[in-house]
Amino acid sequence: DLSMFYHEKTEREILSLKNYLYERKESIEEDDIDRWIRMVATNRLTGHSIGFFSVYTLPPNQAVSPKRQIKINRKRRQKPEYRGVKERIIKKSISLLRKLTMQQKNYLKEISKSAIFLTKDARNTPEINENLVQLTVTSPPFFKSSSI
Repeated sequence: DLSMFYHEKTEREILSLKNYLYERKESIEEDDIDRWIRMVATNRLTGHSIGFFSVYTLPPNQAVSPKRQIKINRKRRQKPEYRGVKERIIKKSISLLRKLTMQQKNYLKEISKSAIFLTKDARNTPEINENLVQLTVTSPPFFKSSSI
C-alpha cells in the first residue's frame, strides 16, 4: 500500500510505466529513450515539491517508511493529490537538457559507450584499469534526526 505517498491515479501511471519499461528491457527492445525515462522517473518518485510524483515528503536522498509518511501527512494536513507522471517526466527532461548544445549531446552519446558507472566499494573495482579514475562521486552520511 503506497496510498500515503501517491494518489491512486498517479500510482497506476507509475506502475504502468514500470511494466512498460520492464517489458522493453526483457524483450531487448529497450533504447536510449527508455533508459532516459527510467532515470528521470526514478528521480521523480518521492520528494518535497510539486515536481515529484509523491505528496510532500523528505528529499529523495532520505527514504521514508510508509508509517513515517502517514505522520508527515497528518502533521502537514496533506493528502496525495493526482500528479501526472508524463507531464513531470517531460518537464524535468526539458530542465535537464535545456542548456546542452547538439554538439554536447552528441559527445555525451559517444562517450557513454565506454563509460562505467558502479555502485560499490571504491576499494574493490576490478572493472577499472589501474590509474584510470578521474572522478569518484560519493554520498555523505545522512543523520536520522528530523523534526517531522
